[in-house]
Amino acid sequence: MEEAEIMIDKQIRGEEDRLNAWNFNVMELMKRGLYDNAMRSIEHMEKIGIDPNVITFNSVIDGLVKMNRIGDALKSLNSMKQDGPSSDKQTYTYLMNGYLKQKDMPKALQVLAEMNSHRLDCSEPSTFSP
Repeated sequence: MEEAEIMIDKQIRGEEDRLNAWNFNVMELMKRGLYDNAMRSIEHMEKIGIDPNVITFNSVIDGLVKMNRIGDALKSLNSMKQDGPSSDKQTYTYLMNGYLKQKDMPKALQVLAEMNSHRLDCSEPSTFSP
C-alpha cells in the first residue's frame, strides 16, 4: 500500500471525509493514467469497509475514456450496475463523450438511449463535449 493510502486510513476519522479522501486519491491516480493503482485503492477501500460510490466509479470511467480505453470504461459501468452504486448523468456523459471522440455514433446513440431509459436528463447542450 502506498504511503498516501496509509495516511488516509490513519488521519481521517469521519466516514464521509474518508470516502471523499479516497475518491480524491482514485481521481488523481486516474488523471495520471495509473489505472492499476486506482483499482488497488478501490480494493483497499472495500477491504477497510468503505464502499465506493458513484464518484469513485465516475473517476475511473472518465480516466479510462481519456486514456482511450472505452471498452474498459464500459466494463466499469457494467460492474457498477452489478455490484456498485447507481450510475448517474455524469457516468453516461463520460461514455458518450468517449464514443463521440471516436466518431462512433451508433454506440453514442446506444448510450443516449440507455441514459433516457434511466430517466436521466440529457437535454442540456453542455452534457456532451467531444
